[in-house]
Amino acid sequence: MKTLKSFLSIKKIFLLGLIFIISCNTLSEQDKKNKIGQKGVIDLSQWNFKKDGIIKLRAEWEFYWGELLKPEDFTTARTPTGYMTLPSHWNYFKDKFPEIKGQGVATFRLQVKIPQDAEEITLRIPNQNTAYSCWIDDQLVTSGTVGNTKEESIPSSNITTITIPTNEKETITIVMQISNFHHKRGGMYNNILIGDKSTIENTFTKERNQDMFLFGALILMALYHFLIFILEKKDTSPIYFGALCFFIGVRIFLSKDYILDYFPNIPWDITYKIYYFCGYIATPLFATFIYKLYPKIVKKIILKIILVISIVNCLVVVFSPAIIYTHTANFFQIVILISFIYLSYVLIAAAIKREEGAMLFLASFIFMFATIILFLLYDHGKIDIGDPISLGMFIFIIAQSVIISMRFAKSFALVEVKSKEIEEIKNYLDNIINSMPSIIIGTNKNGIITQWNSEAEKTTRLGRDETIGRDIERLGTSLDQRIISSAKNFDDDRPLSLEKLKSSNGEKDLFYNAIIYPLKTDESDDIVIRIDDVTEIAENQEKLRVAQEEIRQHRDHLEDLVEQRTKELSIAKKTAEEASKSKSLFLSNMSHELRTPLNAILGYTQLMQYDATLNKKQKEFVDIINRSGEHLLALINDILEISRIEAKRINIESKPVNLPKMLRDLAEMFKLKTESRGIKFTIEGINSLPFFIISDENKLRQILINLLGNAVKFTEEGYITMRSEVNEKEKGKISLVFEIEDSGLGIAKNELKKLFKPFEQTESGKQSSLSGTGLGLAISKEYAKLLGGDISVKSKYGSGSKFTLTIETEVTKSVVEEFPLDKKIIGLKGGARPPRILIAEDKEDSRNLLVEMLSIINADVKTANDGVEAVRIAAEFEPHLIWMDIRMPNLDGLEATKQIKSNKEIKQPIIIALTAHALTEEKESILETGCDDFVRKPFQQIEIFETMQRHLKLEYLYDETDNK
Repeated sequence: MKTLKSFLSIKKIFLLGLIFIISCNTLSEQDKKNKIGQKGVIDLSQWNFKKDGIIKLRAEWEFYWGELLKPEDFTTARTPTGYMTLPSHWNYFKDKFPEIKGQGVATFRLQVKIPQDAEEITLRIPNQNTAYSCWIDDQLVTSGTVGNTKEESIPSSNITTITIPTNEKETITIVMQISNFHHKRGGMYNNILIGDKSTIENTFTKERNQDMFLFGALILMALYHFLIFILEKKDTSPIYFGALCFFIGVRIFLSKDYILDYFPNIPWDITYKIYYFCGYIATPLFATFIYKLYPKIVKKIILKIILVISIVNCLVVVFSPAIIYTHTANFFQIVILISFIYLSYVLIAAAIKREEGAMLFLASFIFMFATIILFLLYDHGKIDIGDPISLGMFIFIIAQSVIISMRFAKSFALVEVKSKEIEEIKNYLDNIINSMPSIIIGTNKNGIITQWNSEAEKTTRLGRDETIGRDIERLGTSLDQRIISSAKNFDDDRPLSLEKLKSSNGEKDLFYNAIIYPLKTDESDDIVIRIDDVTEIAENQEKLRVAQEEIRQHRDHLEDLVEQRTKELSIAKKTAEEASKSKSLFLSNMSHELRTPLNAILGYTQLMQYDATLNKKQKEFVDIINRSGEHLLALINDILEISRIEAKRINIESKPVNLPKMLRDLAEMFKLKTESRGIKFTIEGINSLPFFIISDENKLRQILINLLGNAVKFTEEGYITMRSEVNEKEKGKISLVFEIEDSGLGIAKNELKKLFKPFEQTESGKQSSLSGTGLGLAISKEYAKLLGGDISVKSKYGSGSKFTLTIETEVTKSVVEEFPLDKKIIGLKGGARPPRILIAEDKEDSRNLLVEMLSIINADVKTANDGVEAVRIAAEFEPHLIWMDIRMPNLDGLEATKQIKSNKEIKQPIIIALTAHALTEEKESILETGCDDFVRKPFQQIEIFETMQRHLKLEYLYDETDNK
């Protein structure tokens, strides 16, 4: 409803403005009909100047283009170029010419039939913005110098009033010569007035007084707003409105040439520059003023466009001659029109939003806008009502005065409210100050006391009446002299602290702290003194100091103890590190010494297992040797693995794992053992598992082998079941759960705690005929933790056990290329050419073992006893692949590898490192030397062939009849 009322009010204002414009235009049309002369003659014979008033010589004047004619030139008949209704510019004359340019010369002639009863008549010739010579009969009036060229013509701005006797004349003749070479338009700009002398003088005086009143009002308004800005610089809108009033006032003062009364010799061009400049600068000032009032409505980009265009036009005015900058008027009038249309929208929006003073602002703006439109019509010769901008500006300024008065009234009311609030706050602060336990004293910059709170009265026994208004020095011994002296001489922007001010009450020493604060405002430069009794704090600080001294002594003693203990721990750490290093070195050496002969034992037993000449009993002996060797290797591996776990030197090697296949292989592995003992062995849930996961296959396999192996070991009859289950966690992430349950001996409750400790065995384990090292479960639990899971157990002695393994992993679509482990290799497929292979090994047994293995595929084999021989043979033989033992005399395998790889004259072979060292972290250092792969001793025959297949892309021929 409020918005609708605002819209209706705005509509009424627009209608009033429209009626105002139409009425002014109607008067102009009426003036054209009743008072215009025809064909160079205007008939005023029936006009009574004293009764009917003065009249404008608006008529069709004879127009002679390109000629400067004098009255005597008309003694003979002359044919005019045409007839032009004046006032007007000859630019608009198109009677016989397509277009007349603004620069040139012309003569205008008009015969005026005067009233018969007039004894004399007075003519007022206004400024024509150029040079002219005017003859009224035989009397000459001039403004500037008329000439046929730019050099001869000197423009000027004069207003002339001339009185001539009629002498019973019936007609007077006016001849007006005009030359224009300095302005974009030429012609008669303003009407010549004719009438009674006193009436013209009174009219001129009245008009002058009105203009000077408006000029004075604008200048006063400008000064007033400048003063407001000086007093309140936060609001910048007054400075823009003040500047607007100033420049509009100057423009009005110049428009009627009043400046000539005070500065008669001022150049015409200077007057025009100031006139145009004031007109151009007014628009951006007014737009900025409205922006400052309504910043949320005015678009900054539009304001910037107005500012840029206006500034460019102002610069053109300042730095170019009139013939150039007067051509910018039409363009800038369009800018003004568009700007005022946009500002109308802004004010309408402000009025709809009920912004303060917006309705009155809009009303006055519409009237001013209407007068600007009328001025543009007048300036282009469309109407003849004079310059109406003064009226519009007067109405606008009155409205702004009312708006300012409203704002001041509101401000005064707000000030009164704020004053009451300040008084209430002051009383509230006084109450707070009086209730504070500290002494609060306020003084001005001269040391006169202005504040004295209740605590000050209580402590000094001096009341407010005795202290307020007195010099602080007159308090004598009531305050410490340091406080009085500092307060009198205080001149700083930062607080001043005075500590440990000491006095006595006769019983004990009293201590005070004082702080002097600067309290600077726009009106005063006061200080505040705050004094606090810190006697109790001082006593506590002394006690604290004593306690801290005792603590310091204890701390010093403790630091000595800590330093001594740190040295002992450092020695112990160093000893432990050396022991660990010695242990690792011992294990590495023992691994090499044990695994090297095991490599020969296991290697040859594998070869003998394929020997068809052995009888059944001999094969059983070979199998026993092989199993014993593998058992010994497993014991060595377990001991080394637990050692690596304790040293935190174990790593995870994650890769795609075919989970269902791995579980089926395990089932096949334990199927024969369980069937031979009559145990029911089942695996459940394989079909619900993902095909491929990312994990460390060797460690996961080892955990399950250990758990299933223990179940088989301790179950004489009954069943063993392994269940598999998948728990989804998040996209791609899963938790795998494996349960191995058996009906075996079980574990006593008191033994469950030591089940996963290294080298610990339960009673049932000790009773078993297949006792081990007690490391399997300890290693398995550590492996499970490395795989993101754990192992738990539920068991009861005599009732079986259930071990639960959980690991964290993720599903993958990768496919692992499987090497056939269950088939006997008998050669290379398709009669492929056998590879050239060099075996670098210092142990004869190991060399011969590899030679025997490689003979299966008829490989071209050469051997080397040490690294030096390996380097030499590699250069001559250029093998496809080298089996390089790491530990050899004269030159070890690592250095030999470097030399071979650095030989650019031979085709680089694949080098596979062979080592009896058990620590897999050594693999990285070995590969860094240039080795392409890594195989540990003792190795399986299948490892040798699988490694060569990967690196040499070999395709093997298998014995399809043998499933060994």
